[in-house]
Amino acid sequence: SVGDNGIGMGARAVRRAFEPFVRASTERPGHGLGLAIVDRYVRALGGSISLTSRAGVGTWVEVRLPRAAAASSPGSAVTDLPLGSDPSRGLRRMG
Repeated sequence: SVGDNGIGMGARAVRRAFEPFVRASTERPGHGLGLAIVDRYVRALGGSISLTSRAGVGTWVEVRLPRAAAASSPGSAVTDLPLGSDPSRGLRRMG
């Protein structure tokens, strides 16, 4: 999950936040595609995404993805790939 303390969105904008080309504010640059694209990817992976926002307070987005099953074929391994400079966090790659 991720959140901010930015301009936030009203109830109408929250209901339409995942629609392509819908923007909460025209005061900032953008095309209104970010959340629509993320929503499609998350659903394609079998996950869910939720958005909570309050105008003038901020926005919080939570993405939930299913866990991948560990590879069971001989010779395959799961390796951790570091994410950024924090070695305690990582991406997992099957292979």
